[in-house]
Amino acid sequence: MQHTHPQHLDLLAIVEAFIASSGMSKSSFGMAAMGDPCFVDQLRDGREPRRRTIKRVMEFIATGERYDASKHSLRNKDKREVAA
Repeated sequence: MQHTHPQHLDLLAIVEAFIASSGMSKSSFGMAAMGDPCFVDQLRDGREPRRRTIKRVMEFIATGERYDASKHSLRNKDKREVAA
């Protein structure tokens, strides 16, 4: 029987919602947030994140980082785009 803590389920739900709304792939999210392209799959498989991991993921989401699917790159929403 697998024991899953509520904070794990909360983090997974938050990550899933962020991925869905941003258009970011799960591996891109894992690389950008944690330096681990398998991070989301591991969460889905029941990985129990440490408090430090939860904090890091939440900070990544809160900083305004977003995925520009048309350019396949991460951009900070605070950076100004220069018109060509």
